[in-house]
Amino acid sequence: PASAGRVSPERTVETLGPVIESVLSSLTSEYERRLLKKETELKRLRASLEQSKKAAAESLENGERVAEMKRDAEEKAAAETERAKAEAELEDVRKDRQETNARVLAKVKALKGEASEAKKICKSIKMDASLAFTAFQIELSQLQHHIEPMYAVVKDYSTIQAENARLNNEILDLKGNIRVYTRVRPPGATGSTEASIVNVDCTSDFDKDKIWLSEGSNTNFAFEKVFDESSTQEKVWNEISPFVQSALDGYNVCLFAYGQTGSGKTHTMTGNQGAERGVNTRVVEDLFRNIERSSATHDFDVSIQMLEIYNEQLRDLLDDQKKDKKLEIRGSSADAGGSGVDVPGLTVMSVSDIPEVMALMEKGHENRSIGATKMNERSSRSHSVFTINVTSSNRLNGVETHAKVNLIDLAGSERVGRSQATGERLKEAQSINKSLSALGDVIQALASKKKKHVPFRNSKLTHLLAESMSGSSKVLMLSHIAPEKDNASETVSTLRFATRVATCELGQAKKNQTNTSAKDAEIERLRSRVRKQSDENKRLSVEKRPASAVARKSAAAVPTRRPLSAANFKSSSPEKPKWS
Repeated sequence: PASAGRVSPERTVETLGPVIESVLSSLTSEYERRLLKKETELKRLRASLEQSKKAAAESLENGERVAEMKRDAEEKAAAETERAKAEAELEDVRKDRQETNARVLAKVKALKGEASEAKKICKSIKMDASLAFTAFQIELSQLQHHIEPMYAVVKDYSTIQAENARLNNEILDLKGNIRVYTRVRPPGATGSTEASIVNVDCTSDFDKDKIWLSEGSNTNFAFEKVFDESSTQEKVWNEISPFVQSALDGYNVCLFAYGQTGSGKTHTMTGNQGAERGVNTRVVEDLFRNIERSSATHDFDVSIQMLEIYNEQLRDLLDDQKKDKKLEIRGSSADAGGSGVDVPGLTVMSVSDIPEVMALMEKGHENRSIGATKMNERSSRSHSVFTINVTSSNRLNGVETHAKVNLIDLAGSERVGRSQATGERLKEAQSINKSLSALGDVIQALASKKKKHVPFRNSKLTHLLAESMSGSSKVLMLSHIAPEKDNASETVSTLRFATRVATCELGQAKKNQTNTSAKDAEIERLRSRVRKQSDENKRLSVEKRPASAVARKSAAAVPTRRPLSAANFKSSSPEKPKWS
């Protein structure tokens, strides 16, 4: 309470009483001491006078008797004067004491009156507080009576919401629909000064998120999830992570970013460092965290590969020495973990921890083709495909699963008239637009239940995506749009394409697993360890032998297979432009 720091009037009177008595006692003692001193001095003077009288009597016969008596008389007069002065001072002290007592009594009386008034006020406050507390308890009881039914409603609502989401996901999984999420880039990120015309509504718990344009289109678009311009990398990842984590269960996963140039695809997929880490980095971190948790019962083998499709040519982003080597897409067996689509000669690196993957990713990003256009100063001029292959062996039941995660950053579609591309940039733009047009044809064929033929081989991009688009993978498309007014036509085109993609049914994804006996599994595990040790011994023997610089580079390029370790989870992502 605010009044807790003030001393009550009664306590003030009780405290001042002893103090006043002590002061008065001290004053009385001082005055009595002074009076006693004067009386002592007076006695001394009287004794001196008696002695003077005796001396005078003895010296009556001397000529000095008269002078002696005169002196004695003067001393006596002086003593009388001093005595009178002391008595006057004592009288003054007595008067001061009486006045002080009177003032103290008056003050005590006033304090008693104030204390009495304070008691009345405290009593009134206590009564008011008691009445207010009683009224509050009554209101609280009434409020609880009304809120209890609301708790039940909220609980039912949450249960229905969770059940609705679960059933919706099950339906989409059974149908094999391509999941479609849409992300809106912050306005002005690429230098445009136009105002944003994109509106987003994510308030519905049961319906899809809605997105529409203030200008340029009257169509309202709806997607499973829409991320507005304020959405963070963490928020996007939280929605994607359950989808990607199914790779450890043996499902192939394909996630690709689509949108016009400068709409933020590379920012979402690659990102920067810290909180701005992109999907690629977060997938690697999450993968090795889950591997660490399952290491007591499972053995894992992880490898990665990176390539780009530049001007309809495949390029190995992890091989610096053979940039011009010709790579072609070939079919392979899907049994026992086969990919179904293979690229012979592509560098496949076995990895065992996060820093190793980050170093290879950095290398791949440095080798990727980028260029400047009028719409984007750091435009990706190729389609980038980052693949993670995961093989898991359960030591308890002998079940082995094979899965791969395709993380694809598509080059952005662009209008040549706006990008003002010429020469090599024009050739790149035409190749990009051609491959994206082929992707549109594939989506159109998949969305149409009448067409039996799907033109996967019309471009290297769709040929590479054939496995994922044929029902063997869980597929998620992240469409990206630029919200400025001058990008309205490209934004509408992207949203329409994303809407068509969402209607594609690929069929339920199948888990890639094989069952072996516990004995066979243990034998295979031991054989694998022997092979790894043999490879390690060969690598060490090669390093010890003298070799030329070319031979050492070739030896270093041989992928090594080491026991997995996820002890170090610190990740570092290459610094990239925020939006491209």
